[in-house]
Amino acid sequence: MQETSAKKDLHVVLRRSRSTDAAAIAQLTRLGTVTPCVPPVALFPWRTEADFLALIERSVICITATSKITGRVAGFVCLDDIPHVTSILAENWENTLKHNEDNNDSDDAGVEIAPYNTLWLKSLLAPPSSAFLSHILDPRDLDAIRTERKLLLFGYEEEDMISELLSTALINMPGVMQLLVPFPLDCKYPPIECLGKKSISLSGCFFEGSLLRIFASKVVPRLQLRLGIMEDYDDFVPEMLRGYGLITALPEEFYLDELLKDQDAFHKVIIAEDAVSHRVVGIMCLEATIEDQQRVSRQYMTEMFDKLRPMNNRQDTGNFSTLDTPNVVKISFFQIDPQYAMCADQFLPFVFQEFPYVEYAMIILPHEKDEPPFLQQFEHVPLRRYQPRNARGEVIPIPQGLWIYCRYAADPIWIQSVLKDDDVESISAFLNEPFVEFSQKNIATLLEDIRVSSEENTSRENLPQNSKSFMLQSRLGGEGEAFIVGVASTRRVKVGEMYALRANYAVDVFVNYYVGGPRDYSVTDIHLNAEEGRRNFFRGEMQAVMVRFFYIKPVYRCHISFFLREILRHTNCEVALVLEDGQASPFPPLLRQLLRAPPRRVQEKTPMAVAEMGSQGGEKIDGKEPVALGCLFVGTRRIIGDRKKMINTRIIVVGAGSTGLACIHRFLSVPYVHFRNIVLVSTDGMPAHPNQQSLLWFADHMELLEREQMGLFVGNPVRVVHGLVMDVDTTQKYVSIDDGTFEPYDYVILTTGRQYVVPNSICCLQQLIQQPLSHNQRGFVPQGTLALSGESSVEKLRQHLHDLDRNPHNISNVIVYGSGLDAFATATSIVSLGFSPQRIVVVSPETSNPFLDKDAFDCAVKLCNSLGINTLRGYYVTRLEYDDDGSALTTVVVSPVLVSEEGGDRDNTAGISNSVELGCSLIVCCEDKDIDSHVLSTLNRRSIVFDGRVIVEANYRTTDKCVYAAGPVAMFTRRYGTTPGFEDFNTRDVGTSLAEILLGVFGLEEFADKNFREVGDKEEEITAAQNQLYKRVLQENGSNGADFLMGGGALSTEKGKKNIAELQKKLPTYNSPVASRIRLPMNYVFFCSRSIEFKPERCLRLFYSNIEENKPVVTVMEELEASPSMNIEDLPTRIPEQNLFVIYIDEQTHLIDAVVYFGNGAPEMHNYVCLIGMPQSLLNLIYRYEEARIANRDESSHQSSKHEGCSHNDTGNGSGLNLLEYLRLPKLQIFFYDRFTVFYRELREKMRDHRDLIDAKARAFEFLTEQSILSDECRKKNLNELTAESSSFARQVQYELIKFLHESKDYLPQIYFLPDIRSHVK
Repeated sequence: MQETSAKKDLHVVLRRSRSTDAAAIAQLTRLGTVTPCVPPVALFPWRTEADFLALIERSVICITATSKITGRVAGFVCLDDIPHVTSILAENWENTLKHNEDNNDSDDAGVEIAPYNTLWLKSLLAPPSSAFLSHILDPRDLDAIRTERKLLLFGYEEEDMISELLSTALINMPGVMQLLVPFPLDCKYPPIECLGKKSISLSGCFFEGSLLRIFASKVVPRLQLRLGIMEDYDDFVPEMLRGYGLITALPEEFYLDELLKDQDAFHKVIIAEDAVSHRVVGIMCLEATIEDQQRVSRQYMTEMFDKLRPMNNRQDTGNFSTLDTPNVVKISFFQIDPQYAMCADQFLPFVFQEFPYVEYAMIILPHEKDEPPFLQQFEHVPLRRYQPRNARGEVIPIPQGLWIYCRYAADPIWIQSVLKDDDVESISAFLNEPFVEFSQKNIATLLEDIRVSSEENTSRENLPQNSKSFMLQSRLGGEGEAFIVGVASTRRVKVGEMYALRANYAVDVFVNYYVGGPRDYSVTDIHLNAEEGRRNFFRGEMQAVMVRFFYIKPVYRCHISFFLREILRHTNCEVALVLEDGQASPFPPLLRQLLRAPPRRVQEKTPMAVAEMGSQGGEKIDGKEPVALGCLFVGTRRIIGDRKKMINTRIIVVGAGSTGLACIHRFLSVPYVHFRNIVLVSTDGMPAHPNQQSLLWFADHMELLEREQMGLFVGNPVRVVHGLVMDVDTTQKYVSIDDGTFEPYDYVILTTGRQYVVPNSICCLQQLIQQPLSHNQRGFVPQGTLALSGESSVEKLRQHLHDLDRNPHNISNVIVYGSGLDAFATATSIVSLGFSPQRIVVVSPETSNPFLDKDAFDCAVKLCNSLGINTLRGYYVTRLEYDDDGSALTTVVVSPVLVSEEGGDRDNTAGISNSVELGCSLIVCCEDKDIDSHVLSTLNRRSIVFDGRVIVEANYRTTDKCVYAAGPVAMFTRRYGTTPGFEDFNTRDVGTSLAEILLGVFGLEEFADKNFREVGDKEEEITAAQNQLYKRVLQENGSNGADFLMGGGALSTEKGKKNIAELQKKLPTYNSPVASRIRLPMNYVFFCSRSIEFKPERCLRLFYSNIEENKPVVTVMEELEASPSMNIEDLPTRIPEQNLFVIYIDEQTHLIDAVVYFGNGAPEMHNYVCLIGMPQSLLNLIYRYEEARIANRDESSHQSSKHEGCSHNDTGNGSGLNLLEYLRLPKLQIFFYDRFTVFYRELREKMRDHRDLIDAKARAFEFLTEQSILSDECRKKNLNELTAESSSFARQVQYELIKFLHESKDYLPQIYFLPDIRSHVK
């Protein structure tokens, strides 16, 4: 330990290794040619970049040291759970060890060698600082001389770097107590041999040599623990007062001197000292009382620990009474030097030694506090339902977070394969214990895997080799009979199945599947069968195993990572997968140790994965199809060994709109970060994805994929509360729900959106039978009106339609009042419920086109009219009439909206001057929206600024620092000038931006943005806003002050515009296209996607349609005449395919700006979304469109075309080019893969720095400065120079594309000839 006490600063940064470090690490092995500092090849054979890449990807932990002086990699260490020597069996190495008992002179000699506490040293590179010295320096290179001087000044030896690397690695693996290093015969490496002894030999294997055993205590700083004495008071008080190293907060009444003096069997103070320097570095105050145990059992869900009852019978209880003796000790105060924070777990054995009668240790910390490494071994315990006041009306403080650790978690554990009948019986008994974490389906899966069932008694020998089950066993207190503490069952994933999963989930983001050898860049010919040709490039590296069942008792859940590593070791696999579909409850603690693989946006076509897997002789994962809706979790040894950041901050999201769901989805998609306390408060709970809804009452904006939304269900990462928010207590920090419950919070996120309400113009229509002035009250709803704003209103509508159908005497209509797509979606849903379309009237006060394209709008209106649905555009309700009782609506009068001559489209109202009287019993309103009244009252009550919408800063924060808002319910403060509403953008972008800003608030540095400062630091801006409001009031009042303030005239206005422009740069930007989709009657669908800046007047319009005169076919009269008895429900399946497809291309940029589809076919909608922002030249659209148009004109020259040009085609099939079929051509399918969109985006960024492009921009700018206008000739000249075959720019683009196709040929259909580029790949 002498080297630990004299530890010097090596001026290096140690971090976990990345795959990009492999090349730099390989260079360290070449330093041995100058200075003998590299381990012998017989000991560590790794030398190439590929070798180290494989080590980083496949090992438990790899640490890279980077020099602060040179910025280069200065050291590397790799630890794994299997030896790298092939002559030692990886899955059975613990049974080959033979310990030499004559070497027991160490304090750690009693430590057993077992997989749970042992790792293997697989690689070590630790050259001294002298190896980086350059012996030949250029005297003019001052930087090199300065670096050389620092290397000499802060020099270190090889042993120093080895100690630093091993210490860092072992500190991050707290359960590891020793390392093993296989030394072949006659192999020497003194720098690590001095750290241990070769006291281990092997038997039953072919390895000739011995094992070096290095105890963790030799390299990890050890703490010497003792009970506190009065003399310790002066050492800790100064540190406590300045808050240095505090784990728990300093209590308000904390008398350390009394705690040190009054220690007894239930109250103790433990002091930690450095084992060498004897400097005090930590203090822990503990108390064990039965009152604390009872209070914790009442406030927290301790059922998982059997309410802290004793696990052991405790035969020897000493002088303590069993009833009065607590079973848990509380860490009431804990402070430790941050330099020793990673060693804090060394306190736990001493705690249980001083409190022999307790089985649990607990600590209470604030939820918003970052979880210290000390809690890695602890288990978090959820809070019970909170009540803010007791029976006497006294305020009850919100309990903080509770973490519990059991003394038996440190007992030896081991894994055992289920092979014998006795093992099966033990598991059957284990399953009879009361579990609450999984369902009967989970148990059935386990029983299926281990072949335990009452119907058949299959011998264990008949099990397929790809299915294995395991038991995790331990002994209570390390003594007695072994018992099961965990069970898992697995099935091996075959290569074809793995590729099917990789096609559906982005597993490649976390797992490198090309570590076994270089990629194949050789010539590739076209294969007759595209899918079969793809299989020729499948690779079998990184074998995977599917974990189908997993469970560990709560006490032993700190060993989940060990259990997973052992499963990989015993199955000889590298990747553990968990595929959950939400039908059965998974094991959430397991999912927290894995990473969630993002679902891919797969192409919308007939899935090939199932057919491919089924054609390979049963290569199918039983019950878990990779194309099914589900979530995939992935883990390798590296991922399992990496630390995860647990965020316990209590986050309440109010509203289950698309903005809130996108925000939650972004929280859950951050790798290595897990949120424990996300609560969603929604009236209707967690909504189903639109694809899973039988009726689509509103337009679907396609923000989240179906699998992405499933991720909000699987594993219960979000706790859903059904109800309305009645109040947000910003003092006590809890949210009141309408069902009488209270949810504590640290942050509240308002994403309630704006719900449909009955328009004021209808509410103001006062009838004589109604109470006077009642219509002026907020929330007043006239009889016979219904705002479609949730499941409750939908149920009311269903009931009303049901009652109308059952009453043959009531033939009144139902009016759908709205101007947007939602009105047509609602009318379609009403028709789908079986209501007669002839009794539906769609009344729209607006005359604008909600369908983006005039022909699509015309088709939708004519489709409704063909079915009998009346559509009145430009009408509003002017009178309501009720029956004699005034309780039922009978008549509605609608009148045309007066449109000025300057604006509005008067085609639909021209010549109509009379009002229309309609017999009506219900008006379904989906026109005007407003904020929920309960949220509004809460905002007003809590003084949160509200100006029609919630006012937020650029970081979405309201005037309350713990309340954030985004989406249609919010708007940016007017200090930023006039800003568009959040609903004008893709709500997924808004929710993602909100989540990323909050991630920075939660302490994730990579998301911290300096532009979004805390509102608490904005006193100057708030003052400026108040002054601006004061000026506006003066101006409106016309006072002299207003004239004085505006004396600057145009100069003042110009300055204000510049200030607003500067402030608007701080606002977040949203660039994703906006999409909308609705269902229409008779299985017709409308879809559109557009860019944010889309303007149809500046676009070319490519048009295709086979719908004659924009009249969709809704009946087949010939079939009805031939078969009068035909069921009308069969008609939609017999209607010919009708399609209208329009692409808008920006005339200036030639980028695709919008796509519109109407029809009853099977459009690839998500593929069309990818087109937005893509250059049309990539698809050669305009050329092929004009080519087909000319050919069509020549063939039908005898017919006169009513409209010419690509931007005016209203009848027939337009150009003759079937745009839908053209985009389905196999050669174009590559552009719709999500991998290509990422590649194309990265390529554009990369090529912006190309020299040829920079020169072309410079020439264009020079021409622009001379001529003031860039001519078309200049544009074409620059374009031709860039795209010429001899241009290096064009060759670089071609090379990058060919390289991408080569790297993608194992998952893309093999339809391309690819040349050999091995000599060009760097």
